[in-house]
Amino acid sequence: MDKDLAYMIGAINSDGCIYFFNNKKRNMIIARLEFTIGAKSMPMLEKVQDVLLEHFKKRTTIQVRNYKNSYALHTSINRHLTAFLSWEDYKIPAEIKSDAYLFGAYLAGLIDGDGYVKTKHNIDRKRPQSVIKIASDRPLEGISTLIQKYAACKVHFEHNKKNKGVQTCFYVTKKNAKFLKDCVLPNLAITHKIEALSNMLKDYEPARI
Repeated sequence: MDKDLAYMIGAINSDGCIYFFNNKKRNMIIARLEFTIGAKSMPMLEKVQDVLLEHFKKRTTIQVRNYKNSYALHTSINRHLTAFLSWEDYKIPAEIKSDAYLFGAYLAGLIDGDGYVKTKHNIDRKRPQSVIKIASDRPLEGISTLIQKYAACKVHFEHNKKNKGVQTCFYVTKKNAKFLKDCVLPNLAITHKIEALSNMLKDYEPARI
């Protein structure tokens, strides 16, 4: 386990999909990993591509899907299926849970995939609030526990009644600035999210540990 692999697991949990299909010509069931993303998320997909080559010796091609204005990467994972299934559905390996730097890389994968990094200007507060939100189909209870452990902040959930989605949210504060700067920011790949978080962290002097 290293930071790049931890990042890819986070990306799989957010934007990846594992599926099976029957290859009649070869008379076998094939398991595949697939990502389909928009143009802004291309750096994330390129990073996943590098991890697949480095860790699994999988050479992949990013395909253009013009009819959807999107890009896709897919590859068979039969030889490594046990590992990939053990990471599915927000399952976090023990190595990631027990290490702040690995969890920060995993969190970066989630943020690049389904994350939302924004500064809110609230007229009732003296200074803007910087918030990170991760979209999913349910509250990410296990991940929120680890965020509270390593980022030293409260996590709350925002429910969308229209699409039944849930946002797992936490604020950027002086207390968690060091964790975000040292463990999360270096692992982000998508440019506008790197810039947004960098600008947020300029407002805070990291707390001493």
